[in-house]
Amino acid sequence: MGYEVRAGIEVVNPEFCVGRPSEEEIGKFVERALSQGASPSWLNRMGGYTGVTAVLETGRPGPSVALRADIDAVCNQETLEAGHVPFEKGFASLNSDAVHACGHDGHTAIMLAAAERIMEEREKFCGTITFIFQPSEEGGGGGKAMASKGVVASVDYLFTFHLSLVPSHVIAGGCSDFVDNRRFDVTFTGRAAHPVGDPQNGKNALLAACSAAMNIHCIPPHGDGCVWVNVGVLHAGKGRNVIAPDAFFQLESRAARENVADYAEQRVLRVIEHSAAMFDVQVKVERIGHALTGKSDPEMVELVLEEA
Repeated sequence: MGYEVRAGIEVVNPEFCVGRPSEEEIGKFVERALSQGASPSWLNRMGGYTGVTAVLETGRPGPSVALRADIDAVCNQETLEAGHVPFEKGFASLNSDAVHACGHDGHTAIMLAAAERIMEEREKFCGTITFIFQPSEEGGGGGKAMASKGVVASVDYLFTFHLSLVPSHVIAGGCSDFVDNRRFDVTFTGRAAHPVGDPQNGKNALLAACSAAMNIHCIPPHGDGCVWVNVGVLHAGKGRNVIAPDAFFQLESRAARENVADYAEQRVLRVIEHSAAMFDVQVKVERIGHALTGKSDPEMVELVLEEA
């Protein structure tokens, strides 16, 4: 279209890409992209990191305005049966365990259409216009990775959006508060033993993980604001006749305010620690993402609604 485009490691700081898959997995994804028609030159330029910026310098004095959308898929299986619109209309995900369940493919389409329209009518604009296609929506892995690379350092006004469960052709401008999001990977390490012949020497990591998961979901609410916790993945054990020597789960907590988020994290970590102690197993907790709370500018919200 004529924009100045930067991609991959040009706009993403690897230091802050938390929760990133292993380099071996990334390599497989790159090979898959090649097999599905991706440009080898662009993949090479990306260096294994997604993320793109496109900049238009109008040559006329004015503010620096950026539009941002997240582009990543989530690791769930697309529904492949009648009644699911993407399946019925032929645009369901081609890849197992990868689906744009949050509408991020829609974000990409909207941004590309806007970029095309702005370039066609560029004589009407002034200042600098930047499109930011951001990976890793949640947990801070994409936003911080791009911000630390300087992509918003000179931006005066930043507009960002997300598809939602509202009717088509509707814009809602009332989203003003963004929750604190914290993510953890938790590994329990016990000792295998036969559950009949040698149970006294076993240390059951599965039970420790289950106890922690159940009690994390029992954390009391906080009077200063909403808090949500969720253990979304749990893997454990070696076989039905072996006391489980290992267990792993992934969890996240979200809260409306930072002090409530701190409360939730402290309670979560205490539950994990005490569950491990109760079953005499070791536990390792890794923080793999943290996105802070944020607020929208009310005047910009009104501007969006007025223009819509």
